[in-house]
Amino acid sequence: MDDLYRLDLTKIASVTPQKWEKIKAKGSLPSKMSNHRACLVNNLLYVFGGIMDNNQSINDLFILNFMSWHITPNVMHIIKNYREVPLLIWGI
Repeated sequence: MDDLYRLDLTKIASVTPQKWEKIKAKGSLPSKMSNHRACLVNNLLYVFGGIMDNNQSINDLFILNFMSWHITPNVMHIIKNYREVPLLIWGI
């Protein structure tokens, strides 16, 4: 991700077309990636794994807080028993 955008769908019934709005996220943006997985829990978006532009597979886990627009960079290092975390499970 070089930039983050959001689309406000709360005004979907409006006659005015919705527009994408650029978000000024706080924290470190992850590198561009594809084939990643994301899961939304409450106001947190968890983004895991993927393939970078250079075709390198990654097992990083980033968290985006939708309330503060803060991105927590790779948190895999704080997960207890990291060695037991399945590797390269993106793309399933």
